Amino acid sequence: MSMINAKYWLLFMMLLLVGCSSENPQISDSEPQTPATPNNSDESGDTIPDTPASVIYKTFKGHVMCGYQGWFTADGDWVNKGWQHLYANGVSKFEPGFCSIEYWPDMSEYVKTYPTSFKYPDGTTATFFSSADYETADLHFKWMQQYGIDGAIIQRFKSTITGRPWMTEVIANAIKAAEKYGRAIMIEYDLSGLEKDENLQYIIDDWEMLNSRFHFTDPEKCPNYMWEKGRPLVGFFGVSLNNGKDSTPDQYLELMNKLVGRNNVPGELSYLVGCGYYWLTSGNDSKPFTGQWEKVFKRATVISPWAVGRYSTLDYFRQKESIVRTDIAWCKEFNKIYAPVAYPGFSWRNTQTVFDDAGIILPNNDSYDAIPRLKGDFFWSQLASYKEWGCDGVYVAMFDEIDEGTAIFKCSHKNYTPNNVSSVNPNGKFLSYDDDLDSGYYLFLAGEAAKWFRGASGYTMERPVYHFEN
Repeated sequence: MSMINAKYWLLFMMLLLVGCSSENPQISDSEPQTPATPNNSDESGDTIPDTPASVIYKTFKGHVMCGYQGWFTADGDWVNKGWQHLYANGVSKFEPGFCSIEYWPDMSEYVKTYPTSFKYPDGTTATFFSSADYETADLHFKWMQQYGIDGAIIQRFKSTITGRPWMTEVIANAIKAAEKYGRAIMIEYDLSGLEKDENLQYIIDDWEMLNSRFHFTDPEKCPNYMWEKGRPLVGFFGVSLNNGKDSTPDQYLELMNKLVGRNNVPGELSYLVGCGYYWLTSGNDSKPFTGQWEKVFKRATVISPWAVGRYSTLDYFRQKESIVRTDIAWCKEFNKIYAPVAYPGFSWRNTQTVFDDAGIILPNNDSYDAIPRLKGDFFWSQLASYKEWGCDGVYVAMFDEIDEGTAIFKCSHKNYTPNNVSSVNPNGKFLSYDDDLDSGYYLFLAGEAAKWFRGASGYTMERPVYHFEN
């Protein structure tokens, strides 16, 4: 604890309560040569079946995947719910001075857009997209293909399941776009809010509904779904997370045993566990690695520690090497894939600002850009270090999360960033990408890392110089 700079301690604790170069390197966008999984056994003694030949993405190993929220709606879209995930905290307003996002997307390539109350610096009306439109998914997965990112991990929340049925159409659009552009796709349930003794049937039923409609476990019908060790891969975020919730390991084991998998057999799935950064060493953001929690991790096939807010500077990140190497050693001993989270930076001043009838309640840390991007150095240092330290792959947080400033998709430069001030929020603003960086630069970095993990050579710890071939 003493190693954490006091300036970021509050940010660290608050984050426990949320979610979820070289010159001319020799690059390749081809898939790694991954043979069908052989018949062998994992550490529990369970037989690992052959992976069907029709499965395109047979393992997470050698891949860089992006978390994908897909939760923004627009006033005027078919969902008819207004500006979901864009409204200011406490009021249904999405207008100058009132919003819950840190960056404004670069809208220059979107086919279907919606006018907002915001204005660009030149006085023209700023537009926004709807995640519910297929045109949006098509563009996002096109970017993944163009830059070499392997695919998307679609997030699924309790609120999504119980109150936002339109989010199922986001999955439908993502599957269609993933097949069109040859990208991988998988589902992850964000269970960070799971409480002890909570009935899990809604998750079991949701997976059954999704699988019945989209055929995730049938590679003949859904060949782009990610598999691992002979079974379709499903993610659970929140495993052993010490965030004030009292979920138990038995709840996760119940889900692992009951979700229907390959050949329509309960439990015949592989599992990615999104966990605290200190899951193995225990403490800080993680519950003790003992007893039943250890059993959950040994049942998993992919371990993906959550990193957002766990380090805030390059120096502090480099101090995590021993933790990562210890994690890798355990994963190798127990035949697990290790794919930690990397993120480009962090900010949530707009997201954490609350409005009520009395006016505005600013967050304790009333500042933007809490964890600076450093023109991509912060992001690339994680990606390159993970590769050099021996990680199997990377989970990028996130593709489209402008709420907490972790998005890597194309966002606007200063001259194309709307004004975000009002009489009650005179210091409001949006962050913007550095003017000397292409708006696709963070997509580029993620894609270059993916090529490196797939076996390309010529990369180093030095951040690559941007180049793009359409």
